[in-house]
Amino acid sequence: MHRPAIFSTSRGAHGGFTLSELLLSFVALTLVALVAISSFFSQTEVTLHNAARLLADDIRTAQNRAMLLQVPVALRFEEDGDGYAIEDLGFGPAHLKELIPPVARRYSADGVFEGVRVRQLDLGGATQLRFDAQGRAERGATITLGYEGETRSVVIDAGRGIALRPDSTRNRGWLDWLR
Repeated sequence: MHRPAIFSTSRGAHGGFTLSELLLSFVALTLVALVAISSFFSQTEVTLHNAARLLADDIRTAQNRAMLLQVPVALRFEEDGDGYAIEDLGFGPAHLKELIPPVARRYSADGVFEGVRVRQLDLGGATQLRFDAQGRAERGATITLGYEGETRSVVIDAGRGIALRPDSTRNRGWLDWLR
């Protein structure tokens, strides 16, 4: 009976790999990938950059929700700095509410962002970040996130309602090549 080369116990004329060699190679590649991925995501700069990007995206979601529903929308921040939530400040068409769902984030509940905190809120004297029914920010704001001693700020321009993510200091290493 002729067996396929992949299952042969000797290389002989077929030159294939044994099943145990393939499994050993797969285990080795899995371990290397596990170490590389965990070390990449454990870096402070990567975590903080992604948390700031997510915050900016959620601010845009709040703006879009306000424009779609034609109602004011607020971004309320947790007092302990652990997260934020989007809330409607009026009643909009019910059938449109599912198109852009409200967001609620808690950094401690997300393994990737555990340890990230809202360190400082400058909401122009307000207690929440509010957008009018056209998606414009009622006031300018700066939200500073912190993680392991480093910070990253997200700036919202008053009136226009555009969330900007200022770049970090240049020449910080290999992460700058990704941008």
